[in-house]
Amino acid sequence: MRFTCEFEEYHADAMIKYTPNLKLLSIRSTLVSMKGLCRVPTFLEHLEVLNICHSLIMDKSNPRPQVVVYRIIHDLRKHLPPSCLGKLIFCQGGSCLRCKNGCGPIEDIWHHEDEIVSLAH
Repeated sequence: MRFTCEFEEYHADAMIKYTPNLKLLSIRSTLVSMKGLCRVPTFLEHLEVLNICHSLIMDKSNPRPQVVVYRIIHDLRKHLPPSCLGKLIFCQGGSCLRCKNGCGPIEDIWHHEDEIVSLAH
């Protein structure tokens, strides 16, 4: 399944309820709620691959009056279960073709070089 819109907690809840056997999920190049992201690998037991390349992971539940944005996998490790880290596809901080060409995190969502092979078409 591929998400091309903002990914919130209620999207994750709907996926958990209606697609419990989902194996592939791509929510790349979009805004992603930290709560929603955490729910996906925790409750979708059959999930094998979760692509979050170039997504802005936002934690709106932070007690401070600001939104915290996570763009580096090291920041996400504190929030995601260790068992899901091997399932993640993410940009390694400038190592992909998109970053080398200077595209921003949400620009030009139609590049497919970092997409799950079965979803790239």
